[in-house]
Amino acid sequence: MVCSIGKLYAKQIIDRENKTEILTEAINVTSERQVAFPRHILLKEVLRQSQGKYSKDELSQELDNQKSLIKTNDGRLTTVAAINREKQILHLANSNKNIFAPLADARTAQKQV
Repeated sequence: MVCSIGKLYAKQIIDRENKTEILTEAINVTSERQVAFPRHILLKEVLRQSQGKYSKDELSQELDNQKSLIKTNDGRLTTVAAINREKQILHLANSNKNIFAPLADARTAQKQV
């Protein structure tokens, strides 16, 4: 009986690790496409990654427990890495403003349109 309980506990730990790995991979795939994404898009990717090994409810619960996701003001999800990447892009854009001469003046550019 002790052996059976030990095996059950080990299986639960492995399942937990597998679900976490699946969710991590789904977050990576989803955040490559979008900086912020709706929960249902991530859940769809988690289900695809799990290949039927876990139920929607199990994976949804795992998603709810995921601490690396941040909810945006409009209800979408994002990651700390995505936010940091966006901050870096904004910093680079702002720090390189007006350091190069324009290729054309406004009148010339308007003629090209």
